[in-house]
Amino acid sequence: MAAPGGGDTRSPEQPQPEPEAPARAQARRLQLVLGSRRNANLVFDILEGLEADQEAEILAAVRICDRLFCTLLQRGDLFVGQLPDEEEGLSADCSAEMKYKMWMRHRYQSSIDQLLALMVHESQPVQEVALCTLMKFVECEGRWPLVSCEEDERYIFPRELLKNLTRL
Repeated sequence: MAAPGGGDTRSPEQPQPEPEAPARAQARRLQLVLGSRRNANLVFDILEGLEADQEAEILAAVRICDRLFCTLLQRGDLFVGQLPDEEEGLSADCSAEMKYKMWMRHRYQSSIDQLLALMVHESQPVQEVALCTLMKFVECEGRWPLVSCEEDERYIFPRELLKNLTRL
């Protein structure tokens, strides 16, 4: 149906906004995830950046993973103890908070796996920032352990993470 006057009803071409820079987009996602658990699924978008083709996008995602998971460790928002399989944990009879912590701990483990893979990336800056982030995770896990003292009273240093890191 034509508008009165018989003219074209389409609005004139408006310039499309430029896509958000990877670092800015990732920083926005970080704030949303840390601001509300309702935004937890944005972690998938952050982790997706670790598999990007563009170096700048990978670097931004690695830096955001550093900030995200170190903050979650410090807050106590990651499950502490022997982590059940993801399906088992989500179907378990426990509180929504405990399910969130289990789910987020699985995302943390995914980020570690992806960062370990980036240690052999063709780009030296990507390798360097991945190494620094993994070492930061070792430091944070040393301060805020993911193993409860009852499980291993002798030693709570994140040995497995460090062992995986030194195998490369």
